[in-house]
Amino acid sequence: MIRELADTFETGDLDKMLSLLTDDITLINPFGTFEGKTEAKRFLAWNLENAKPEKISEEGIGILVQGDKAFYDHKVVCQIDGAPAEFLVMSAYEFSNGKIKLWRQAYDR
Repeated sequence: MIRELADTFETGDLDKMLSLLTDDITLINPFGTFEGKTEAKRFLAWNLENAKPEKISEEGIGILVQGDKAFYDHKVVCQIDGAPAEFLVMSAYEFSNGKIKLWRQAYDR
């Protein structure tokens, strides 16, 4: 599911991305806390528009899974305001009924 989510960023498929999230998703990152699918959609649409992801690749420890929790160490290559950028991201996930219920991201914005 984590790799599928990364693929949706690369393709810009917001609808597919949202289908991977629970209705009561909590998304926490350096830009704030987004509660529920409506707020998550607003942030993710803004993110796709402003960070134009080109490639997401596993780095460091890659993906670790334990029960209904997972950690993803990855690199994002994108365009920000038309300039090339790349940065490391650490994401922690909690799952419920086969979807992402909690998504925490740490990166230097």
